[in-house]
Amino acid sequence: MPQWAVLAGSASLLFAALELGCQEASSAWRAFAPRLCVQLLREFEQGHRAAAGQIQEQLTPLDKEIVGKLGPPA
Repeated sequence: MPQWAVLAGSASLLFAALELGCQEASSAWRAFAPRLCVQLLREFEQGHRAAAGQIQEQLTPLDKEIVGKLGPPA
């Protein structure tokens, strides 16, 4: 087992990153949508890919709105 983890940095790409093997995310959306963050990760971990994908569809517009207007530091 590796001694390190891969984290996604974009809320817009979280679901795809999880599918590719990322363990979690480190992005600003965790501060403004923490429940969706936890819910997406739990659904994915439980093998509920369709439910996780639906949550991703809710997060993507939020991420694009905030990062698109205020940049990554937002």
